[in-house]
Amino acid sequence: MKRAKAIWAGVLKTLYRPIIKRSFYRSLVGRMIEPNRPDKGRLQKHQVKSMLSSFWYEMYNIDLLDAFDKVPSLGNRHNIFLAAITVAAYRALKNSGLRKAYTIELMGDLGWQIYMSIVAAPKLIARILEPRPQKRIELVLRLLMKFPFSPTGRPCYEVEAWSDGEAMYTYWTWCPPYQFVKNYVREHGDDGELELFRRTWCEYDWALVYALLDGAYGKLGYYERPHTLSHGDEVCDMCWSANAQHKSRLQWIESHQQREIRRHSG
Repeated sequence: MKRAKAIWAGVLKTLYRPIIKRSFYRSLVGRMIEPNRPDKGRLQKHQVKSMLSSFWYEMYNIDLLDAFDKVPSLGNRHNIFLAAITVAAYRALKNSGLRKAYTIELMGDLGWQIYMSIVAAPKLIARILEPRPQKRIELVLRLLMKFPFSPTGRPCYEVEAWSDGEAMYTYWTWCPPYQFVKNYVREHGDDGELELFRRTWCEYDWALVYALLDGAYGKLGYYERPHTLSHGDEVCDMCWSANAQHKSRLQWIESHQQREIRRHSG
C-alpha cells in the first residue's frame, strides 16, 4: 500500500513538472516585484528559476504519503497533491522576499494556469459533444466529479448535485484539499496558507463559468455560493448557470430549500 502511494506521488510529480514550470514562467516573469513600485523592477527569468528551485525544496518537505493515507481515492489524492503545490509555491514566493498580500495575488494567477490544465480535457469533450451552453457546463462539472473531484464520501469529497434545467447545483460538505491545508497549518502554523486557499481555490469558480463558455454567446455565466467551507461554513452550496441573469440569491435559496425538503422526505 505504501509503495502504491509512493508510485502515485511520483507519477503526479512527473506529470505536473512541465506544467508547474510553464505556469511559474508564464505567471511571474515580468511581474512587478512590488505593486505600484516600478522603481523596484520586475521579476526576471533567473529570479523565477530560483523560486522554482525553492518550490521543489518545499514540496520535498511536505509529507504527501501521510496526506494520502487520509483518502483512498486517486482523484482525491491528486487534488491533495495540487493543494501541496499551492502551499509549496506560496512559501517559495514568499521566502523570496515578496510581501504576503502580493504573493497571494500572484498565486491566484499561477494556480489558475495549473487549474485550467486540469479542466482542458473535460472542457474539450463538452465543447465537441454539447452545443447548448448550460448542458456544456453541466457535462464538464459531472466529468470533473468523476475525476479528480471524486465524491465517494468522507474522508474524500462529499457532494450532492442536481440540475433543474436552468442551473446546476452542487452541495459540497467535505473538501480534502481544504482539510489538507488545515492540517498543514495545525502542524506548521498559519503563515497565510488558509487565506491563500480561500483566495485561490475558492475564488476560481466565478472565472471557471466564463472559461467553460469561452466567453461565447455574449454570456458571462452565473455563479453563486452563499456559503463556503473555508470561511467556516458547513457547506459550499454552489449554483452554476450559463445565463448571466439566472436567479437572485433569494430564488437560489428557495430552490435549495425545496431540494432539502425533498431529500429529507425521501
